[in-house]
Formats: sequence, structure tokens, C-alpha cells
Amino acid sequence: MMADAREDGMEACLTTALASSDGMAKLISSLPLETRCQPFHLRQLGGFWLPENFLPGAAAVHARFEPRPDDIFLASFPKSGTTWLNALAFATINRAEHPPANPGHPLRLQNPHDCVSFLEVPWAALTERSGGEEEDVFKVLPSPRVLATHLPYQLLPKRIRAESSGCRIVYVCRDPKDALVSGWLFTKRRWRPPRRQLATRFHRRSCWRRRSSCSAMATALAARSGSTSSGSGRRAGGGRIRCSSSGMRRCSRTQ
Repeated sequence: MMADAREDGMEACLTTALASSDGMAKLISSLPLETRCQPFHLRQLGGFWLPENFLPGAAAVHARFEPRPDDIFLASFPKSGTTWLNALAFATINRAEHPPANPGHPLRLQNPHDCVSFLEVPWAALTERSGGEEEDVFKVLPSPRVLATHLPYQLLPKRIRAESSGCRIVYVCRDPKDALVSGWLFTKRRWRPPRRQLATRFHRRSCWRRRSSCSAMATALAARSGSTSSGSGRRAGGGRIRCSSSGMRRCSRTQ
């Protein structure tokens, strides 16, 4: 009973947040924040940590999505076989219309994520642009609709989870350690700095090392020649210690 009351309160809170233009922003700012999972900022909703940019979509699902009895939801934790499950479900349901041997099969031409839409993602983008005024964005899809989701079971609307809804939920899971490593590699590969930025960092680091090496060499030469200057000066024999400012920042001695 307490769990049901808590879920009802959360659903009412999400629906209310979409009713005003700044309601969603206020709700997000009031939730616990976790910033150690870069590049994501996570917020805790209903006991689960979700990326900030997914929260408007989750709220819109509760407020606007109308399930059909023949809807199929493909549920998964990120990096737990989502793409594989999407491709398998799409190929199975559309086998009559798109035979596997068909060279024009959508899965041969598109990513599985283009064939099976995420439940919360389209609304997250639309809510950000329109302030939550959009109606059910999946209403135009023919039945049976196949939709993927990363939302935990407890965060799905009750009208989807109810036995009387007729909706089917297909869930795929993976060893948590494998999902963690896969997620880390995916994030590292996708959100690494652009090549130009990496090249700039490398260049600055290389220049800093060369300058440090140059200064050390100049100091050593100056100490050997009896000079007190670490940059340039005259030694007893009349030679000059010079640190060039060109290209590789070479240190040299000239007579």
C-alpha cells in the first residue's frame, strides 16, 4: 500500500511539473544530484539515478502516453543488449512484411535504434523545445507498436504495468560487471575530446616539456660556464648560451 501511494505521488508530481513552463526545471533542481558519473549529471527519481536530460521524457511518458493493448515494450539497462533485442524484436514482428532474405530489409539499411524508437527519448527533445505541450508522439504509429525503454519497471506508468492493459514487456539483462565495463568503454569512446582539442592539448604539453628541458639545459650550461643567468649570458671564454624561440625550442651554445 505504501509503495502504491508513493508511486501515485511520484506520477502526480511528474504530471504537475509538465503543467507549467518552469515546473520541470524546478522539479529537476529539487532532486538529489550526482556529478561523479561524467559526462552525465544524474538525478535521483523514485529511488533510481537517471540522466538529467531523460527526466522531461520520463515525465511526458507519465502525462501523455496512452498505451494500447498490443503494445510491446523492450526494457533494458543501458549496455545490456538493447540493440540486439531491438533488432531481434523488429525482425520477428515484421517477418511477413520484411523477409530476412530481402535485400531492402530495414535492418540492412538502418540502425536498429532507427527501427525501434525509445519511449522516453523523443519526448525529452520535444519537451525541451515546446515546454511539454506536445500530445502523444507515438499515436501515429501502426499497431502493434514496438518501443524500447531504459526506464526501470517501477518508473513506468501504472497504465502500462497493469495486467488489464494487455501490454507486454520484454526484458533483457546482463551481468552487472559486464554492463559496467561496456558502459565505461562506450562513454570513453563517444565523449572523448575532438581531435583538434586533443592535438591542442598534446601540443601544449609538448611545448611545456620542451620549455622545461630547454630551461634545465640552459641552467646547466650556465652553471658550468660560471654564469648566473639561466636564460642567456657570456661565459669566460666569450661564448654565448642561447635558447632559441623557434619551432622545437632548441638549446644551443655558440662561440
